[in-house]
Amino acid sequence: MGGGEEGGEEGGEEGGEMMGREENDRSWEGSVLQSPVCNECENWYVFPLEEFYDPEEEEEEEEEEEEEEEEEEEEEEEEEEEEEEEEEEEEEEEEEEEEEEEEEEEEEEEEEEEEDEEEEEDEEEEEDEEEEEEEEEEEDEE
Repeated sequence: MGGGEEGGEEGGEEGGEMMGREENDRSWEGSVLQSPVCNECENWYVFPLEEFYDPEEEEEEEEEEEEEEEEEEEEEEEEEEEEEEEEEEEEEEEEEEEEEEEEEEEEEEEEEEEEDEEEEEDEEEEEDEEEEEEEEEEEDEE
């Protein structure tokens, strides 16, 4: 392991193991991270790209993320549908209640009409009875 440029030449030829490159020389290929081996000598260890980047793994992660997003969207859609169904049910219930109220009102009106008719009939009967009584009295007087 040499310091400075000597180590850099040797390391570069050996495929990126220990490389004695200067700090501002960043011409390595196929690597993703660098880490100083020692602060005194400016030797850098270059990690091969394959150690940290797996395209298949990244693809799998992306697919998983997409699946999770799709699941979340489906859940949101289901929730929205449920809310819509609940709203529709509430509206139907309200309509039914209104119809029931209308029916009750109609029934009450009919009952009132019947009562009115009965009262009228009763009044007529009373009048008839009074007339009869008057007639009888008149006849009796004669």
